[in-house]
Amino acid sequence: MPVRARPSPGGWRASVLRTCIVTCVVLSCAALALGQDARIARDCLGECFAETADARATLGVLAVTGDKDLLPLFLACARSKDKDFRLFAVQTLADLDDPQADRALRERVQIDPAYPVRGLALFHLLRRNAVTTAQLQDALLTPDDYVRCLASVGLIRAGKGNLAAETLDKLTASTNPTAVAIARMCLLQLGHQDQLVPLRKLLADEKTPDELAARMLSQITEEKISAAYELARQVAESDRVAPLRVRAYEAMATLSPRTAETLLLAIGNSNNAILRAHLLEILSRQKDSQTALKALATGGDGIAALARFELARPAGGADAARAALAALIPRDEKDEHQPADYYVVRYVLLRAEQDIKARGEQADFYTPALAGYIRAISADTEDLRQEHLLAARATTLLADLGTPEAMKELKELLRGRYDARLRVVAAGLRHTANRQSAALAKALLDRPYEDIVLDATLALGKTQNPDAETLLARAIRDGKRNPPAVRVLASWYLLKLRNQAQAAAAELAEKLP
Repeated sequence: MPVRARPSPGGWRASVLRTCIVTCVVLSCAALALGQDARIARDCLGECFAETADARATLGVLAVTGDKDLLPLFLACARSKDKDFRLFAVQTLADLDDPQADRALRERVQIDPAYPVRGLALFHLLRRNAVTTAQLQDALLTPDDYVRCLASVGLIRAGKGNLAAETLDKLTASTNPTAVAIARMCLLQLGHQDQLVPLRKLLADEKTPDELAARMLSQITEEKISAAYELARQVAESDRVAPLRVRAYEAMATLSPRTAETLLLAIGNSNNAILRAHLLEILSRQKDSQTALKALATGGDGIAALARFELARPAGGADAARAALAALIPRDEKDEHQPADYYVVRYVLLRAEQDIKARGEQADFYTPALAGYIRAISADTEDLRQEHLLAARATTLLADLGTPEAMKELKELLRGRYDARLRVVAAGLRHTANRQSAALAKALLDRPYEDIVLDATLALGKTQNPDAETLLARAIRDGKRNPPAVRVLASWYLLKLRNQAQAAAAELAEKLP
């Protein structure tokens, strides 16, 4: 039996020492690389803030992430010397559910030097029910007529309309048309029927901007001004643009619990498919909608398909799955596939988004329709059209749903050849926050197509998957090949993975004007 020579104690210690040195060098190099990548990401964001116009664009890209780590940056924007940055901050903070956001909005109402900023901040505070009666009374003393009108709206909502009545009377003589309209509508809400004549005249005047008419109709709906029902009907039955008429019917439906028959007649009398679809959506929310929906469901057009879908949708299950599939993948009399109308697809996708948020896995009945629509789009084309954008949205919804069947369908779609379909499915994965999608994105990293790999990289970055780190750093370095928005997202995702996002946000805040 051969005898092995035992290493001398000195040789053993030398071997261990060499191993430790090599390990330390490797770890140091790795740490250095990680540090360099993070520094590159921070530098990239800093460069994007070098010019005011670039900073605004960068803030817009970052805001889309909805990341709360950005809150300190947005709070700093709210105190910027630049009015446009403050307006951006108010709009962005309004979308964040955080007490600090409410405090920042209240601060803008109280001290901002620009009244448009004050007005926007108060508008959002009212929508969030985050303003007190005392604060509204203070706003009532503001010299700006629009801000005073909004304060009056808030006081009436709080049951303190008597505190605003005198101010509202004065505001009817304002030089600001929006303030006049809001004030008159508030007075009508307080029981001043004499305001109906000037309000009716204003809505009937072709010179009244659509934006102002829309604001008036929204006020009727949000404040439930029952005395304004006939004003809403006046616009609904007019020849004003379709979006205005939709708002008018929305107001009527809010004020009256039984408007199904009115909506049914309006749908039947219109040739505008998009208007009819919007009215159908309003109809489906009415308690007395079943008879009207059944009447519409007997037709053979897209509206009929949507009516059948709405009848089956509440219960979910197999019937709802078949109705959704029939709407998104219609067939003619010969049972041949026909492309679905844009408004039909958009309608079903909107409902899918709502139901996935509300029902979770119980909304799995959408899976066959969403996957089927993606498979039905034109694949052999270089130019992406509306159907491809809708298919990307359908992909995101399947990933958000995240059921085994939904993930199975996505996995199968991602195995396809490189074509327009694969491109939109890869792009759709970028917008889901469902961490289950990481496995799908990883499978794309081995594909030999730069755009597919980039989409997979950003998808992994959004879900904070560590496998994305090296690829995110590469996307940042390839500045000439990737658009600024991609580099901004890649930088932010990488800094999130390195736990340096808050520090980076603080650095950016210091660069604001």
